[in-house]
Amino acid sequence: MRLFLAINFNKNIKQKLKNIQKQLKEKTYKGNFSREENFHLTLVFLGEISENKVFLIKNAMDNINTEAFSIAFNKLGVFKRNNKDIWWVGILENKKLLNMQKELSLNLLNHGFIIESRKYSPHITLAREVILKKDFDNDMLSQKFTIPVSVNEISLMRSERIHGKLTYTEVYKKSLLTTNN
Repeated sequence: MRLFLAINFNKNIKQKLKNIQKQLKEKTYKGNFSREENFHLTLVFLGEISENKVFLIKNAMDNINTEAFSIAFNKLGVFKRNNKDIWWVGILENKKLLNMQKELSLNLLNHGFIIESRKYSPHITLAREVILKKDFDNDMLSQKFTIPVSVNEISLMRSERIHGKLTYTEVYKKSLLTTNN
């Protein structure tokens, strides 16, 4: 099964991301736009993993010692791919997120999993294969917004096509530590 670790969002956050996506969509001829229910922040992509190794992933997740924290989405960006760009929403730099992602990756490596070696770039994909209208100006890239998000848990997700639709299903959830303030 195709698996990844992620931070999922509540309906309110997903709706805010959808509103940004809608603004982008109005400025495109076409694109493959992410479905609202699939919005997530990938922590570690694992790829095809046999079902008998899922317990190792759960163990790697359970062994992190990260307290709940907050992140904030604050920018729109694009990965240039010839004429089919990938548009995304990014976050303010966040050391707690980066430390948790690194700890998860190390735990998974210690359990024998192969992890991508490229630098972690936290983002939420809004659309792939985007072709912009000719009159597009870069005003969207300078748009100011802040969407705060509380991160209280991480999820092991399965990616599969169901009736032709890319669908992400939660397989396992790990709650982050809470502080007693």
